[in-house]
Amino acid sequence: GEAMIELYNSSTCKNIIVEVEGRDGSTILSNDNLTRTRIPVITVKNVRTAGKDSIQNIEEAPLDSATLAACAYQYEKGLIYYNMRRYQDAIVIFAELAQYRYAPALYYIALCYINGTGLAKNNQLACKFMIEAAKRGEPRAQYDLSVMLREGRIIEKNLNLSQEWNNKALANNEPRALMETAYRYRNEGMYAEAKELITKAAQQQYPEQ
Repeated sequence: GEAMIELYNSSTCKNIIVEVEGRDGSTILSNDNLTRTRIPVITVKNVRTAGKDSIQNIEEAPLDSATLAACAYQYEKGLIYYNMRRYQDAIVIFAELAQYRYAPALYYIALCYINGTGLAKNNQLACKFMIEAAKRGEPRAQYDLSVMLREGRIIEKNLNLSQEWNNKALANNEPRALMETAYRYRNEGMYAEAKELITKAAQQQYPEQ
């Protein structure tokens, strides 16, 4: 929901710092212990072997169109903050969206945990959020998870599962998956197939097509 809050200040100043603290029974996402918001509880028994889990998508009731549109709008705001390197502001928005299991927001929370942008680095939580986003159909998470499994980074190396996630990303026209497969096709002399994938990547304005 939304709340209208009025405040009054007797001093003459250009900036006012407002600290907002949220509390409830859910898991808390916090980096500074001041601005805190809820995130979904995502459980993975063993983060090193999590990549061995089934890649089946999660079955649940989809968001209604109004909620989905609201999530998309807020996500764009969070993305603007992220690209401006205002990571703390972006995280607050992404974490709120995570309550709805909004896959793009889950993906960016994973990136923040991996890179230490707006959140302290935490490979275990990064892995949890990346898997959740991938299972919920986020193509970028599917590709990144494929790379993590292929390289044995954070998750135990698993080439077969890596290829399965790459195929998922490929089916969703993830540009990096398209280009990676196109290069392989080209090296194998499958030029027509490579051209088709490169064209798909170019249609998404992928810079390396």
